[in-house]
Amino acid sequence: MKHVWSRLLIVATAVAALVPAPSAGAPAAVSTTLFTTPFVYKGYSWSLVASNSGGTSSLLISATKHAAGATQTHVYTFQSGVSFSVSPTLSSATLVAHLGPYGTIRARFAGAGALKSRGLPPPCKGPKFSSRAGSLSGFAFVADTTFFKRVAKAPVAATIGRLGAGVQLNCGTGGKPPAGALSLSGSATTGGIVSVTATKTAAGAVTQSVSVFEDQAKTAPATVFHTITTPAPTGSFTAAADLSSASVQAAGPFLSGTLSFTASGASGNTASGTLSGNYTAKFDVIGPQSPAAAGDLPGVLTRS
Repeated sequence: MKHVWSRLLIVATAVAALVPAPSAGAPAAVSTTLFTTPFVYKGYSWSLVASNSGGTSSLLISATKHAAGATQTHVYTFQSGVSFSVSPTLSSATLVAHLGPYGTIRARFAGAGALKSRGLPPPCKGPKFSSRAGSLSGFAFVADTTFFKRVAKAPVAATIGRLGAGVQLNCGTGGKPPAGALSLSGSATTGGIVSVTATKTAAGAVTQSVSVFEDQAKTAPATVFHTITTPAPTGSFTAAADLSSASVQAAGPFLSGTLSFTASGASGNTASGTLSGNYTAKFDVIGPQSPAAAGDLPGVLTRS
């Protein structure tokens, strides 16, 4: 349960950050969040997070799949058309979300467990908060018309948590990257944003990832984000000592091809240049994405 509550609180913090701060003299907002227990559909683990902070509601729906250590995730967030109300005792709640092409959600939460006071699990820091377990009925969501299509589950186990007014959570790790780490990144903008990143710790642990923010003009009222992340062998990411060049060999079941970096200038421990190659992320929902397919794209190579 600790990892579930960590996710709930981190999401609640992120959602609260999207809500405008109260004006001077206004009371601090109470934040209430409903978090469903993940359920499986089409090989993905699905979760729903509904939040209300200071009277402003939002909704996040995510789907995650793991394979051979790699992770593929699809996230849909809504900041409009959402109404989420919770009873003072957290014994019941109503979620109504008019999401345009993604359908309309009319779901109800019914509490089944006792009202509890919980401490924050690591890495979060802050005061205790109230929570109640129960179930959510009536969830249905049209993710797309090609792969997931209509996603529905009822009932699904859920928990509601309430963070007190003015509570400031700290769930980040912070700090500077350790000395000797490498990082290569680049992005292409064509309506949406496709970015690629490879990191390597001083100990040689490599992580590769590709992220896609879809064009909001096409996905409204949703903000839609897709990402693939995978650990990779030490030798899959190499760089010249003077940062003049670097190469990445794709790893894991969702990535293929190679990515090459050629520096055009350097300043200290950072080099700027271009990325090229056939490095490709194989997304289930939006199909293959090759950041450098349309030509070389700007890239940055750094050593901490």
